[in-house]
Amino acid sequence: MIRSILIFLVSISTLSAQEGLPLLQEIPLKSVDGFSIDQFDNVYIIRDSELLKYNDKAEQLASFSDPILGDIYQVEVRNAMSPYIFYRDVNQMVVVDNRLNSKSTFNFSDFGFIDVKFVSFSDQNNVWLYEQSTDKLYRVNPQKQIATNKSVAITPIIGGENEPIGLLSTLNQVYLNVPSKGLFVFDAVGSFEEVIPIKNIASFDIYKNLVYALVDGSVVLYNLSTGTKATLMKVDENTTSLKVSSNRIYLLSAKSLKIYSRK
Repeated sequence: MIRSILIFLVSISTLSAQEGLPLLQEIPLKSVDGFSIDQFDNVYIIRDSELLKYNDKAEQLASFSDPILGDIYQVEVRNAMSPYIFYRDVNQMVVVDNRLNSKSTFNFSDFGFIDVKFVSFSDQNNVWLYEQSTDKLYRVNPQKQIATNKSVAITPIIGGENEPIGLLSTLNQVYLNVPSKGLFVFDAVGSFEEVIPIKNIASFDIYKNLVYALVDGSVVLYNLSTGTKATLMKVDENTTSLKVSSNRIYLLSAKSLKIYSRK
């Protein structure tokens, strides 16, 4: 299985003039729908209804699949001990352990959310979600099946039709990606704070006070403390997704996952 999905190429330690950062590894991929990485640099690959977990040496650690729930839309691994696997088509989330063994399953419809589009880890007891039908962010405790916080309707804030494509939360903020407008920032209880004026973001991640965003064929770096923006590197036009760890940047395209040194 491992050799048919992930094969590490030779490590590269020299600076790539075209791409701007040291390319550490390139992993050829086949039929991949998405990916994520945890704080230990483990890689999680989504292929239809299957989730595969690998360590940083491309050794398979675990796998998970529940064909009854259909295709996996998103995996949220900010808590590596309890990853969230989100099935948008059936409005359900499965919580697994670090070996990808199922711990619990939640149907958001059971506690009033009928059209959840994205989920993001909040803390050990809560998850942030965006629900399209009410056009709001909710901080939800799945075990108690209650919403502990929520935002106001987002469309009036945006001043136009709301078409988000991504959600990410940190300890103190929640970020909603609306490509036509920018990144909308909310605080830990769902109150609107500001808009980061970067449009056309295809994918983004946050490390400490830095936003890394994939924008029009480039990785853009935005400093939340200073409000300054810079182009970090050019990328292949087929690059679709970006993730960041403490010392690496991961870029996914239709053919491979490239891993760069962040420093």
